[in-house]
Amino acid sequence: MERPDLPALSPGMIRVALLVPLSGQFSDIGKGMLNAAQMAIFDAADESLQLIPYDTGGSPKTAKSAAERAVANEVALIVGPLLSVSTRAVDSVASAANVPVISFSSDRKVAGNGVYVIGFAPETEVERVMSYAADNGAKRFFVLGPRDSYGDTVAAEAKRVAKEKGLDHRR
Repeated sequence: MERPDLPALSPGMIRVALLVPLSGQFSDIGKGMLNAAQMAIFDAADESLQLIPYDTGGSPKTAKSAAERAVANEVALIVGPLLSVSTRAVDSVASAANVPVISFSSDRKVAGNGVYVIGFAPETEVERVMSYAADNGAKRFFVLGPRDSYGDTVAAEAKRVAKEKGLDHRR
């Protein structure tokens, strides 16, 4: 088990870990999320709440290590990580310590066992956009997207909605 790298938790204090990529490919996003979280803590003006940022580096291995450090530092909640692969890596550490996780992932498959997902679900977005367009006269849809799990999810949902509404669909 990780050793704590923060002083012991004072009575009445609540530590919240923020696991975001502060280095690596997604560091701009992570730094923006950290700034937003710090502003929210400042606005809350609750001195019993302590936000502790941890760098996930955008990788599952680093995210798991960050979660281990967070748990050792007696956090009550983990907010993050950003990516579903990192959320999967954090899940076992957090659930073993009975620490809930609020992930920014949009992949609903990582939810459960104390993990809650607050990212935008692509299925919901696709349905809304296509339904609105179809209700306003659109007949054909083309999906341009990456060939990865996110792109495949968007394409599958677009195909489902197109079939349901009798629309022409291509990827």
